[in-house]
Amino acid sequence: MNRSHKIHIMHILGKLQLGGSEKLVSFIVEGLDQDQFEVSVCCIGELGHYGEELRDQGYMVYSLDVDGKWWKIFQNLNAFLKLVRLLKSHKIDIVNAHLFISGTVGRIAGILGRVPALVHTTHNIMYPKIEPLVNKLLEPFTKAVVVDSEAVKKKLITAGQSPEKIHVIYNGIDTVNLSVKSSPSKIRNELGFNKDDIILGTISHLERYKGHDFLIESFARLAPKYPNIYLILIGDGSLRETYEESISRFNLQNRIRLLGKRPDLLDLLSTIDIMVHPSRWEGFGIILAEAMYCRIPIVSTDRGGIPEVVSHNECGFIAPFGDVEIFSEYISRLITSKSLREKFGESGHKLACEKFPMSQMINSYSELYHSVIR
Repeated sequence: MNRSHKIHIMHILGKLQLGGSEKLVSFIVEGLDQDQFEVSVCCIGELGHYGEELRDQGYMVYSLDVDGKWWKIFQNLNAFLKLVRLLKSHKIDIVNAHLFISGTVGRIAGILGRVPALVHTTHNIMYPKIEPLVNKLLEPFTKAVVVDSEAVKKKLITAGQSPEKIHVIYNGIDTVNLSVKSSPSKIRNELGFNKDDIILGTISHLERYKGHDFLIESFARLAPKYPNIYLILIGDGSLRETYEESISRFNLQNRIRLLGKRPDLLDLLSTIDIMVHPSRWEGFGIILAEAMYCRIPIVSTDRGGIPEVVSHNECGFIAPFGDVEIFSEYISRLITSKSLREKFGESGHKLACEKFPMSQMINSYSELYHSVIR
């Protein structure tokens, strides 16, 4: 297929910072067949980690440079008009807008820029009082809505979204990158852990919906019983100070480490013995699929799409959210049984390879893009 017949796609989102949705966009951009598609990205705010990586690889990555809170584009007419002009000048065939605010901005800009097809990839209803109404208003202009689990699809249908436009595409994992040999001893030495210590870890934003408060309470029950367990919280967010206070209140400053945002996630994953993921809600949880591929057993909650990713009693345990006793008991079973950790790890690796290959996700998006442009 020559260049003039390529399908031009622009992904629009807030930032390409470290995060699951942002990582997904990066994977799609890199994975699509360059003989069929010409792919670009526009960030409303700064580029972020993945945006800079894509730019350095030669992809077209734009920033509208909306300062501070990027959703202030609603108050920045010049930035919005810049986006509309960008869509027109590049003769974009498909806008794939992600999440709610950037999904709304991207689709409205796509309408004004006369883009032939609008696709909205969403992962959750984050603003239940207004989001369903906005999506309903934009639905006639939207060719397809992509979700990453049946749980999110069900939630959108309940909120009034037309089911025939919803496409479930499970997130794919980068098995090539995850297979690169990492350095667990490096992180353990850095953090002062011994080789016999058991490291519990979670990688997510420090926000309420991720459930760190529930996790800290659960760990507080386990810490006195197992002096060789530690918890590392990887990520940052608005509740960091709140969780620091909670850790101090439980007197766990020496047992729980807040590591902030880290680019060396492979090394950190290789350091974790048990992945603990206490979300109040999760559309998919790509870090869970990645942990499974890395043979890390999981203890998580029953919210959203998590049970579609983690098979209970096969590659981990699924506990009811908020039940500290059961969540702690599941963690305890894995702490006390190395053989169970290894069994779950091998099962998880096999399941991740079968259900979440990157090629499957890319092929699904490719087929969707071809279908909406016809």
